[in-house]
Amino acid sequence: MTSIYASYLYSNNKKLIMENIDGRLLTTAYGFKFFADPYHDIIAGRHFYSQGNTLSQKKDSISVLEYTEHIKQVLGFYEKVGVEAAYTLVHDNGKFYFTLDTPSADEFARGKVTPFYYPYKDASIGLKEAYKNTKTYYDNYRDEWGKHRSVFLPTVSSEGEKYVIGVDVKLEDVQNSLKETLIKSISIGMALLIINILLIYIISSKISRALSSLSKATGEIAMGNLDTILPNIQLGKELATLTDSFDNMKISLKNYIREQVRNEAEKQLIENQLKIAHDIQMDILPLGFPAFAGKAKEFDLVAFIKPAQSVGGDLYDYILIDDDNVFFTIGDVSGKGIAAALFMAITMTLVKSLVDRRVTTGEILTKVNQALSLNNETSMFVTMFSCILNTQTGLLYYSNGGHNPPIIVDDNGAEFLKIEEEIPLGIGEHTFTTHSIQLKHQTKIFLYTDGVTEAENINGDMYSESKLLETVKQNSSKTVTKVIDSVYSDVLAFSEGAKQFDDITMLAVQYFGTLPSYTGLNPFGDAI
Repeated sequence: MTSIYASYLYSNNKKLIMENIDGRLLTTAYGFKFFADPYHDIIAGRHFYSQGNTLSQKKDSISVLEYTEHIKQVLGFYEKVGVEAAYTLVHDNGKFYFTLDTPSADEFARGKVTPFYYPYKDASIGLKEAYKNTKTYYDNYRDEWGKHRSVFLPTVSSEGEKYVIGVDVKLEDVQNSLKETLIKSISIGMALLIINILLIYIISSKISRALSSLSKATGEIAMGNLDTILPNIQLGKELATLTDSFDNMKISLKNYIREQVRNEAEKQLIENQLKIAHDIQMDILPLGFPAFAGKAKEFDLVAFIKPAQSVGGDLYDYILIDDDNVFFTIGDVSGKGIAAALFMAITMTLVKSLVDRRVTTGEILTKVNQALSLNNETSMFVTMFSCILNTQTGLLYYSNGGHNPPIIVDDNGAEFLKIEEEIPLGIGEHTFTTHSIQLKHQTKIFLYTDGVTEAENINGDMYSESKLLETVKQNSSKTVTKVIDSVYSDVLAFSEGAKQFDDITMLAVQYFGTLPSYTGLNPFGDAI
């Protein structure tokens, strides 16, 4: 019976471990898709799949320098999410070729990077079946890099190009986990065997005691009262009842252990998925400040985010369009958790694809709104405030999608920018307007989400826009980094002892100015 129980416990644990590993592989593959889709659209845009292209022409369609830049965007991705490797492949004339690799920072520094369009000579059965049947496959196999447990996710980019995402874990790690749970199962079985032997010995030596009292006591144990003291046993007709009581106790303990094992595995799976989602979300946001160090004489830009949960819905981004123009934006998705994080990732992907020297902020928000409103069955939305700053003239173009007004700090003091109210993105059709203001030298613009102004203290009072404005005024002479630090410290002091209910995000820019005054140059030509 002990061996049967140990086998049963191992079988259940093995199933939960494999579900946990496969769930991590699949979650990582879907996360990697956010990086892989735009990249394969670039490949498709160069007639990569045109008939008649030679293998050499396809290899040369992405230069080594450009391929390296794409790899930098996903550098160390697999290390952060706890897998062995993540990559993409395309199928060409009966063979598979690598199109994107995710080396660790150390591997990248040592040049250990799988080249673009490198042939995969050891394609597994699972990879071939996934591509052939357009279904997700899991596989255990060996190739030139070792033994793996992998998921192969066939997918299609937004431009309709078919490719496969692969994510690996070391098969040795899987086997070690199974070996560890086998040892634990055997140990539990042996412990139960020893306990049974001891119980039999005690019962046998005390069989002449009162069985009726023992029957009642063991019945209490079977109901979960494990602190019940067993009385002395006496011979009598209660022996059959005693046996039934021990059977009930065995069933209760077995169900309890099984429930505990399942709950712990499910909890671990959820925690792993939330960690992966958090890492993916942080990778999407640009990090490293000051941004654009080469432009330090023209402007300074710093951003900060503190999610209320493992993942959140706030976003920010900044992109250097050309030598004279920088785009920056901030936003807040309705709701919280994984759903908000996914909506945030989609929004940022759309924004990145639209930012261009010939597109205004109003056109960007209008096109993002069109995409988000299409088939939006969840009725989610996002508020956004987007800007393009000409770093030579100080002319700031901006558009508002239902977001909080920013604070402008110049030699006249600090005040909220007077803006027209427009709807958030994702609600329905709307054409957003592009506005402009002229920034003076040394002017700062401070953007934020309502997680700052609506932070609550232990009494339920909100931090408020007036308190935010006062804090910015008190620190107006400091750098934008110090302004953000001061605001966050003040919010923490205000809300000490209270739970953070919303994401806190801030972005600040200071325009230093290189020309004596506005020259009238329009960085968008006739686009506005």
